[in-house]
Amino acid sequence: MLEMLEFMLEEEDYNIITASSAKNALKILGKKRVDLIMSDNRMPKVLGIDFLKMVKNKYPDAIKILMTGFPETKIFKDAINEGEVYKIITKPIDIDNMKIVLKRALEHYESIQENKRLLKELENKVIVRTKELKQSEEKYRVLVENATECIYLLDLKDKLLHINRGCIELNEFSNPDEIIGKYFYEIVDKEYKKRVKDILAKCKKGESFLNCEYRSVTDKGNIKWWELNLVPIRNEDGKIINILGVSRDITEKKKYEQQVARLDRLASLGTLSAGIAHEIRNPLSFIKINLQTVKREYKDEIFGESIENTLEGVENIEKIIVNTLQFAKPAEPNFTEENINLIINSVLLLMKPEFEKKNVTVKLSLNKNLPILNIDPKQITQIFINLLNNALQAVESEGGIMIRSYFKKGEKTDSVVVDISDNGSGIPDDKLKYIFDPFFTTKSKGTGLGLSIVQNILKMHNADIFIESKINEGTKVSLEFPLKRIKRDEI
Repeated sequence: MLEMLEFMLEEEDYNIITASSAKNALKILGKKRVDLIMSDNRMPKVLGIDFLKMVKNKYPDAIKILMTGFPETKIFKDAINEGEVYKIITKPIDIDNMKIVLKRALEHYESIQENKRLLKELENKVIVRTKELKQSEEKYRVLVENATECIYLLDLKDKLLHINRGCIELNEFSNPDEIIGKYFYEIVDKEYKKRVKDILAKCKKGESFLNCEYRSVTDKGNIKWWELNLVPIRNEDGKIINILGVSRDITEKKKYEQQVARLDRLASLGTLSAGIAHEIRNPLSFIKINLQTVKREYKDEIFGESIENTLEGVENIEKIIVNTLQFAKPAEPNFTEENINLIINSVLLLMKPEFEKKNVTVKLSLNKNLPILNIDPKQITQIFINLLNNALQAVESEGGIMIRSYFKKGEKTDSVVVDISDNGSGIPDDKLKYIFDPFFTTKSKGTGLGLSIVQNILKMHNADIFIESKINEGTKVSLEFPLKRIKRDEI
């Protein structure tokens, strides 16, 4: 078996070293560095799984593969989960499959080594940079304080010793002085606290971390996504004394990633929904005509009430079909130059009786100097009616709705933003991620297509929609209309 494997693997241009026992293998490993270790589980005196555990402690970087005829044994599963074994190859061995496993394993090894090299390079840069900063404290202060990213220094208890101006502004700290001395993970959203704690613990043991994501909620209640980078700071003796952290605000990037994923999902679902709606529409029309005929011919009160209820159900189905077709293939926008504030005011006038009926207060903060937008006024009116109806249903009697319009500077294009906020019941996190999915609704009589149609209309306007919500606090919907009409793949 050993000779056969050696012969076949040498054909793949691998440098092969073999050993007939675990003892001989350990002697060889003491003299030579290897990238990958492959062992049979059945060996003289020592099982392969135990041999690889010994190897892990002495040679942690080497990729370890085990060959066995019993892959389902719990001990093997535990070994994979604990990182003692990279992969288990089941006997009888499929040579082609084994070659693929070996290729991927070595690619994995090279990736690990490259990451270590980059981390070491980063550590060296940090050491050099730390020395330079000590020599020029004023330059350091100016550099850090004016950086547009969140830069901070932690002690070995994970407490904040220093934060730069960018950190204060990006996190929207209302009282920056109170932040110093706090544990870093106190400013992290609770869902990510354990993850950040674990990363900090490893960093204090000498590991560096790049591009780890976490979420936070600012003092103003805004949700922020961050890319976390942590490096241990050492003194001249090599002892770790602090942790240097840099968090980059990736909130916009995260939003667009979610938008792209959602739109891809909706495109396929829209095609399917349209096909189903067309198939149902014609037979439903016959059902409705026949029911109307029966209603005219039979005047029985009880029977007539049943027919009336059935017709109401048919009309609800027709409404769902119309919405489904509108979602799947919305009408092309008729673009004209419009003032968004005028559309908002016209919708509020139209819905005024509904607000008064529920005694809901609507407050406005509309920027009077907004630029004119190239939009379809009918479709944008439809959007505002839909969103304000949602807000109206979310708030209690005597609740409040706030509508704000303003100008926003952007990296690629400036935009006009409209925020619609309510102080209603809010949307749970587990439902928030599905609210744009067709047919998803929390309402007893809803079709679940309103927000899907809104999103499709905005897509045709090259505009975006973002929703933030907290249980028992309310929901904020933000619409962003770009001033420059750009292609979606440019965003």
